[in-house]
Amino acid sequence: MRNTATAPVPGPTAGAHRRGGQPARFSGEFGAARAGDRERATPWADRRDVRALSEGRAAGTLVCALGTGQFEGTDPTRYTRRGRIPGSVGLPAHPVLAADGTVRPTAELASCTAGLPSAPEGPVVVYCGGGISATLLALALVLTGRDDVRVYDGSLEEWTADPDLPVLTGPAGRTPPGAAG
Repeated sequence: MRNTATAPVPGPTAGAHRRGGQPARFSGEFGAARAGDRERATPWADRRDVRALSEGRAAGTLVCALGTGQFEGTDPTRYTRRGRIPGSVGLPAHPVLAADGTVRPTAELASCTAGLPSAPEGPVVVYCGGGISATLLALALVLTGRDDVRVYDGSLEEWTADPDLPVLTGPAGRTPPGAAG
């Protein structure tokens, strides 16, 4: 089955598509599973998944895609409490975008995602404030070859609203050089 769709592209990438005189297009082949195809795990993580990672009851890498100030809890926030989920490392998503607002070429994305272990055990679960930056960083991770990436779309909006869930502040984790937020 062939599926072709045309849709407007909002935001800063729209101009890049318009300059070429073409609307954004997706064209792809969708068919039945073939022998040897593997089932892909869900791309989403929920609060239970994240809590298990945070408490060390599950294998994986928990990654905060916000800037350093939000990760450390020093910048103002709209969430109930400042800080990060315990057990997470900081890897800001903003370097994934080029100055014109488009996603950097795949070769450049490797430097944006270099702060993570090269072969973590378990999935890489990315969160931010509400899921947007996490999704951008997840895209970069997939484009650079990781196939076990999940997004906690409830992110800090959900996590910090529950007073029973811990939040840490202060320096911790790994933030790659040049990626300060």
